[in-house]
Amino acid sequence: MVMGHMMHRFGKWIAVWSLCFGGALPLLAQDEQAEEAGIEYPLQVIHCSGVDRVQGKADALFAAAERPELSDVLQNFLDETLRGMKGVDRTRPFGMMLYLKPGLTPGIAAVTYFPVESLDEFVQFLAGKSGVSKSVSSKNDRYEITDVDWGPDLVVQQIGDYAYMTALDDALELDRKFPHPERMVRKLTSRYDVAYSLLIKNVPIATRTLFLEFFKNQALASLQQRDDEPEAPYRIRRANGEAMIDLLDMVVRQGEDFTVGAFADPDQQTGYVELELNGTKDSGLSKFFGELAGRRSYFDAAVEQSATLSVNTSVQLDEKRRAPFVEMFRLATTIIEAELTKRGENAASTAQIAPFFSSLLQSAQIGHLDLFLQISGEEALDYRMLGGARIYGAENLPEQFAELLKFGKETVSKTAPGAGGKHLQEFELAQSTVAGFPVHVLPVPAEGDVLAMTMFGNAPQLYLCATSEAIWFAVGQESALKQLESSIKLVTSEPDPNQPKRPAFPFLLTTHASQWVNVAMATGVDPGEDAYTESSLTAFEPDTDEFRLTARPTERGVRVRAEMQPSYFRWIGMLIGNTIDEGLSREQQREERRQRREQQKAAPTIK
Repeated sequence: MVMGHMMHRFGKWIAVWSLCFGGALPLLAQDEQAEEAGIEYPLQVIHCSGVDRVQGKADALFAAAERPELSDVLQNFLDETLRGMKGVDRTRPFGMMLYLKPGLTPGIAAVTYFPVESLDEFVQFLAGKSGVSKSVSSKNDRYEITDVDWGPDLVVQQIGDYAYMTALDDALELDRKFPHPERMVRKLTSRYDVAYSLLIKNVPIATRTLFLEFFKNQALASLQQRDDEPEAPYRIRRANGEAMIDLLDMVVRQGEDFTVGAFADPDQQTGYVELELNGTKDSGLSKFFGELAGRRSYFDAAVEQSATLSVNTSVQLDEKRRAPFVEMFRLATTIIEAELTKRGENAASTAQIAPFFSSLLQSAQIGHLDLFLQISGEEALDYRMLGGARIYGAENLPEQFAELLKFGKETVSKTAPGAGGKHLQEFELAQSTVAGFPVHVLPVPAEGDVLAMTMFGNAPQLYLCATSEAIWFAVGQESALKQLESSIKLVTSEPDPNQPKRPAFPFLLTTHASQWVNVAMATGVDPGEDAYTESSLTAFEPDTDEFRLTARPTERGVRVRAEMQPSYFRWIGMLIGNTIDEGLSREQQREERRQRREQQKAAPTIK
């Protein structure tokens, strides 16, 4: 297709920005009343905001990476290899539309669009030195270009101020009534540098139905009970599978668009990547995403603390998404009894742990999934991992949790395979207390894992604690226990009314790259062993190295955004520079080999 060959030619600058700053936004303007009737919108759009805009941001990347000479390399590529893109208006957006071909045989046709200032010059630019162009007399402003040295034969036609082109074999595609590109993607252009959008609602309903039925039949077949599969695990697996099928059904039937796009801010040296999925107005899919952010996280105060890595999810699950958890906790004791019987513990009874799983079942029925994980530290061997899960409806959660651990130590450890059983017997129940709640301790073997040993030491401890509203854990040395205590007190204390609350996200991840670089260096990594490691060590600096990933509902769907601070801007510029250096080196080597071959051919033969 034209797409592959065009992107090959423009790839040294388009692909870089697609990779580094690809984001998402379903903003195609299709519902304007002023649009003419009969417009044929594509199924997919690959869009770039303009040559000059992208080139300017590439220059900013190179400057941030202290590689300004690469701007000359890029300019030379545009001037020499692409011959200045003559005939193209470099200030306006261009891209590609993909259509479903008519007929019984499935197929996709790609139509590329470029804003043109001179169609004749644009045709000459496409033809290059070897191509031959000719006007098609039956069509106004249509040309066929053959014998090009970089791809397939083409057909090009100007419609208004844009030129549309496709493979010569797909020439009939240019008879479509295209939307005007700038009106179609103007919101994308105003907010993003590059974007991709799948217009789900433009896929024919018959095609969507056929795909969905095929997938559902395959998925339901895989959800049948397997030979010798116990009833309890089967019910959990089936509930989880049915929840996934239901979500896919909503996306396919009620989805409107799925978009990936991106933006870089040269002034602030920041960038973000977004992904967005929208459902049609008032659809079940829109309602599903809108209800995700039902409650603030119980762990908000702990999440706000500075850390190497912090992850928090707080989502309100609907009935379908609750079902796997409900089944799992309802059947937990049955599964445990069956497993113990299988291992030979015939007299095992789970009566003492039934209340704990009953509390988990109540939480699952409420449907608020609230989890928290954090890694923090300043020095090797003394990092801490901390986490927690919110539990609802438990009257005596600390006692119930202690009974579960006691059951594991006294009963499960007898039949646990390998060294696992002996390890479980090392559990020290109620070794200490934090905030009045018992803390249980288990040694965590870290042998063989260089990263874990560097962060947490050779013999870290696992600390477990249940409060009246949550189950907590911490991994590390003694400092981990102190972190556990301070976090529990922070979460359970009365909030400061003068402290502004952070925005509530159903999902939040933050991490600081410079701290991971420090950990890598502590493991003994040689910073000069590869360009990637060396660039990371140079680029990432404290206070400008945060990567933040969030997910939150929109008016009709969900948006996932990854935001990057200036250190990432500099780091990406360095990586691109290294890639360009490698490409130029290979090109120079090929040229030297070519010259040697020419010299050998020209050398006189000695007889």
